[in-house]
Amino acid sequence: MRHVTRYRIYPSQKVEGRLFTGFARCAFVRNWCLENKVYQDSCLPKLKAEYPELKEVHSKVLQNVVQQIVHNLRALRKLKEKGRKVGKLRKLCR
Repeated sequence: MRHVTRYRIYPSQKVEGRLFTGFARCAFVRNWCLENKVYQDSCLPKLKAEYPELKEVHSKVLQNVVQQIVHNLRALRKLKEKGRKVGKLRKLCR
């Protein structure tokens, strides 16, 4: 069994703003990848050139977003092979 420890944080307004803009930019990358059906990390440099605000987010974070999409698609494919009825990945709200 997994044990999860949760901590409540009280960030300043500046830090809170940076967190939420980071989340919004990750949601943008996820939605862009799903719309264009691009599931490789190699798309990120082109995206950063096209959208300079993505340069504020660490590259590993954006790579994890793309890798999470790939992981989710594999899980859906395995469920479908087992005969389960599956849908598709949805976009996140911005």
